[in-house]
Amino acid sequence: TALADFARWYRSQHEGLVIGVTGSFGKTTTREMIHAVLSGSRHGVRSLKNFNNHIGLPLSLLELDQSHEFAVLEMGASAVGEIAALAKIAQPKIGVITGIGLAHVEGFGSPEGIVRGKGELLEALPNSGFAILPGDDPVTRAMAGRTSSPVIFVGESGESHVEARNVRVTNQTLTFEVDHFEYNVPVTGRHFLRASLTALAIAREIGLSPTEIAAGFQNFQSVSGRCQVQRIGPWTLIDDSYNANPSSMRAACETLRDWQGANKKLLIVGDMLELGEHAKQSHYELGRIAAAAHVDGLLAFGQFAERVIRGAHDGGMQNNRAVVCEDFEILLT
Repeated sequence: TALADFARWYRSQHEGLVIGVTGSFGKTTTREMIHAVLSGSRHGVRSLKNFNNHIGLPLSLLELDQSHEFAVLEMGASAVGEIAALAKIAQPKIGVITGIGLAHVEGFGSPEGIVRGKGELLEALPNSGFAILPGDDPVTRAMAGRTSSPVIFVGESGESHVEARNVRVTNQTLTFEVDHFEYNVPVTGRHFLRASLTALAIAREIGLSPTEIAAGFQNFQSVSGRCQVQRIGPWTLIDDSYNANPSSMRAACETLRDWQGANKKLLIVGDMLELGEHAKQSHYELGRIAAAAHVDGLLAFGQFAERVIRGAHDGGMQNNRAVVCEDFEILLT
C-alpha cells in the first residue's frame, strides 16, 4: 500500500505522457512495440520485464523522471478491480486494449468478467486522452462505450480509423500499408499486426511522421519467450513458451502454418493454465487448430495433452503424427 501511494504521488509530479496497456494477450509485445516506435523520436521508458501488477507497476513507474516524454506501462490482472487499482496509480492518458480472450478466466469468473475487468482501464481515462481498441473484434468495439474519451479503432476492416492494407508476411518480416505508406516490421507472425497498428496510431496522434514511425519499427526486438526465432544447427526454433491462452496458441499455429522453406514443421505444446471450466474444450480446439495448420508432427505434454491429441485426430491429423508425451525427459530427447 505504501509503495502504491508513493508511486501515485510520484506520478502526479511528472507531466510525461503515460500509456496504459492491458488485455488478455499481447500486452508485453504491444508495450515493446509502442516503446520502439516512439523512442525513435521521443525519450521515454516502459515497464520493467513483466512488472505489471500491484508491485511491478509502481516499480516501473518510478523509472520515470523529468527528462522522459512518455512511459508505456503494462497492466496485468486476474480479477475484477485490479486494473482499476493500477489505473489510479498510473493515471494514464492513453489506454490500450490489446484483445479479449480466456486468459485468467478462473480469476475473473467468466468471459464477461474479463471484459468488465479489462474495461476498467477505459473508464479511468480523462476526456483529454484517448483509447486504442481493435476494430475487427465486436467484443472490443463494444467496449468503446466504457470511456468518455475519443476512441481510435485499429484493424483491417474499413470501419477502423487506422486500417492496414496489403498485409504480407515472410518468415521474419511483417509488411503492411496504412494510407498508402508501406511499413516493415522485423517480426515473425501475422499476429504482430495489431500491436504494430496500435503503436502507429499512438505515434500519429502525438505528431510523428510516417517516415519516423517506419524507422521506429526497426527498433523493435521480440521479447524472450514470445515468438523469438533461434537457429540450432540445421533447426529453426520458434520460442513462444512464455505463456499461453487459446488466442495466443491460435496465433502460434498460424505462424507455423505460414513459415516458408521448412522441410518439416513440428509443434510442441504444454498446458494452457487458468482456463477453469473452459480448459478441456480449449485444449481440444487447440488440437483441431494444429491439424488445420498442417503441421508435420504434434507433441503434447501436460494434464490436457490427451485432449489436444484427440482434437488433432478429429481434425484429420494421422495418429502417428500426433502423440502424447507423458515423460518430460523423453519429450526433450
